[in-house]
Amino acid sequence: MPSMNSTATKTEFESSFTLSEQETKTTRMTSSPERSFESNGSRPSSTGSPTFSERLKSARRLVLPQHPGRARLAKSTSDTEKMASNKEDENSSNPKIAQEPADFRTLFREQFILAEYKAVYRNPQSGVYVIPSLKSLQVWHGIIFLRAGPYRDGIFRFFIFLQDDFPDSRPLVKFTSNVFHPQIHENGVFNLEVAFPNWHRGKHCIWQILKYMKSCFYSTDTWGGVNQDAVNVVHSSLEEFKEKARNCALESQKIFDEETESSGKFDMSYV
Repeated sequence: MPSMNSTATKTEFESSFTLSEQETKTTRMTSSPERSFESNGSRPSSTGSPTFSERLKSARRLVLPQHPGRARLAKSTSDTEKMASNKEDENSSNPKIAQEPADFRTLFREQFILAEYKAVYRNPQSGVYVIPSLKSLQVWHGIIFLRAGPYRDGIFRFFIFLQDDFPDSRPLVKFTSNVFHPQIHENGVFNLEVAFPNWHRGKHCIWQILKYMKSCFYSTDTWGGVNQDAVNVVHSSLEEFKEKARNCALESQKIFDEETESSGKFDMSYV
């Protein structure tokens, strides 16, 4: 059971940063600089860098709801692509596996993954985009754009890995961007143990993971945290935590702008 100090810290933090969907639609947001993302996002940049809205539009032009078989992405050199490639190489090097025809379980898993992908776009999470890898349906690229809170204007990349026994096992979510957060391990793995301790097919869906992931950036709960340094900072100094979170957001913007400038377009395959 979390301590009284932990509960008090969580309440104080949420009162400072929690942003409901209703608040984003009202003029009350303009009374607080931390929450006034609508005006900040559309205001021309004095430094000449792209604004938040411009970055988001850049992503939307390429990341559209589409069947994964029709996706057209640039050549990827990311670790997640290598993971998918290594998996294929491992299977092809095993004569027994290579000669085995696709069995019912494989076909069922692929159909289930396609159904999950469609469900994601039937239940969209604003600012969150995912798309399966060209090499494997079991590896999804993702990116999240944050409009408000301590990570305001942050652009964080992640991937979702679906194991061979999916949908009977919980997906793995790992950030490739640097994110200082109590629920994100130093190695980038996002903690799903608290919200989804036992994964049940038919009850739990990937879109629910995306919804939960997004909420964690606005309400930082330290209960069950996997990044002890972040947990300690949240409990000891909210101002220090806000500074670290802000630095993560600024770093992510810089990386995003460099990638789009060098490639001439936003490329999800760099996730």
